[in-house]
Amino acid sequence: MCRGTKLSLSIFLLFLCVFCLLSSTSEAVELQNLELVFKKSYRWIGFPVDTLRAFGQCISTAGDVNGDGYEDIIVAAAWRDTVFPPWLSKAFIFFGGDPMDTIPDVILTGDHSGEGGFVEVCFAGDVNFDGYSDVVLSNHGMKGVRVFFGGNPMDTVYDVLLQNNIDYSFANSVAHARDVNGDGFDDIVVGDYMTGNLNGSVAIFLGGPTLDSLPDVILRGNRHEGFGTAVAGGGDVNCDGYDDIVVGEWDNSEFAPAAGKVYVFFGGDPMDTIPDVWMYGEGAGHSLGWSDMDIVNADTLCDWVVAGTQFYPGGFPGFFPGKVYVLFGDTLMDGIPDAEMVGTTDSTSLGTCSASAGRVAGTTFDGILSGAPIEYDFKGSAYLWLSSVPFDTVRDAIATGSFPQQGLGWLVASAGDVDGDGYDEIMFSNYAGDSMKTVWVCKYTGTGVQEEARARSKIRSPLLMQNSPNPFSHSTLIPFRVSRADAIGSSLDIYDAAGRHVRNLWSGNKDKIDTGGPTYTVTWDGRDGVGHIVPCGVYFCTLRAGELKQTRKMVLLR
Repeated sequence: MCRGTKLSLSIFLLFLCVFCLLSSTSEAVELQNLELVFKKSYRWIGFPVDTLRAFGQCISTAGDVNGDGYEDIIVAAAWRDTVFPPWLSKAFIFFGGDPMDTIPDVILTGDHSGEGGFVEVCFAGDVNFDGYSDVVLSNHGMKGVRVFFGGNPMDTVYDVLLQNNIDYSFANSVAHARDVNGDGFDDIVVGDYMTGNLNGSVAIFLGGPTLDSLPDVILRGNRHEGFGTAVAGGGDVNCDGYDDIVVGEWDNSEFAPAAGKVYVFFGGDPMDTIPDVWMYGEGAGHSLGWSDMDIVNADTLCDWVVAGTQFYPGGFPGFFPGKVYVLFGDTLMDGIPDAEMVGTTDSTSLGTCSASAGRVAGTTFDGILSGAPIEYDFKGSAYLWLSSVPFDTVRDAIATGSFPQQGLGWLVASAGDVDGDGYDEIMFSNYAGDSMKTVWVCKYTGTGVQEEARARSKIRSPLLMQNSPNPFSHSTLIPFRVSRADAIGSSLDIYDAAGRHVRNLWSGNKDKIDTGGPTYTVTWDGRDGVGHIVPCGVYFCTLRAGELKQTRKMVLLR
């Protein structure tokens, strides 16, 4: 984000009790085309020790860490266990569900190294390929980044400590890189703009069943301009089959003093360290690359890059409208913005944080999120745009704080599909606002009556859960659910790592199923459709129901 130590049950329960007692749910917000599904607040009560600092200072989907079929969220804070920093880094994982409760299910703890008050967390994909999502926890400036493997149950001992042996400072930003070298394993990217006297560097760790602690690719900055302030990944912007990396350099002065710069590095096997595309800030002090940015997935096209700056047009310091830039991906991608969104007031600060919203509307495009925490006398807002071609810049949904100084929108992120309805939710926080620190999760309801009715429907969508055991040697159980409306034409199939069909396990057209029950289970015995034993390796189980397709990874060992 040493040796990890597991929290004792008594300490865990004590911390949980304190956390719940100090929490509150009074932070209301105004929603347009959004529906609230989760809210967790923390009241700063002024004690010098034993309190949380800046709850929600980093937020992310956690993927599905416990394999129950619902995606989870992870929220960072610092545990102020002493009067002065450094303080303990903390991460709270809330399991998804329908409904989703506000009691943290897993609490992860870092250490006192680094600055101790600024904590980073992120979804890491499934870096060890065991079928469970993994997460990352770090402090700014600490020398190691903790990777926690998911599981059922998930424990609180870190499994791998990612390290950069070149410099002491490490881990100012972390992100899921997806698969930069095309080997089928999720990768992790870690940025640190403080290394090398602020030259900055970015380390990429390639995932796999034997993930080690040393970086496999190192990208380096120069000229003391803060390379690695922000990092992002998770998409293929040039359609070459390899996922790519985005890196911010906030103090770059090539175009104008501290205008900033955003780099795109194409993935490959091997991946080189030469930037392929870049975009400059438009003016002095814009510091483009300081704020969080992301890659927006577009299945039918090359993926997009979204980045923003709250300092447009006046430059740091001060409050200004702010601006969000969208770069469309292409096989010949350039660094000229294809779409721009500007804040609606003189001090909106749009672009303070920008992110992919995930598949909030069920289309082949991710939505785009951006925070505007200074808007309307610091009430703050979070904006959502649905992506499409052509792309319009009219917002599709907005959440706004209900009182001055609430500061909603300091951070925004995709929450993943926390309620299992086939649509992703969004999340945002006000960790730097002058009010109770709160994290909200909302569902996009659509702008029309037909869309809203569909989004609010309580009919449970098809859901494929993680097989158990996984890995397995002889047979494994695969739980899933399919509603009566989705059963006809649905199927559950096994594929090998090359995409070849191995076996059909269930078909809604011919197999009888009692759709009145919640969850059903089929067994795969490691044989193909004609009864032959298949070799050990990685396999994929895919549930198809209507327009929805869900896939789970499985590992067969002999």
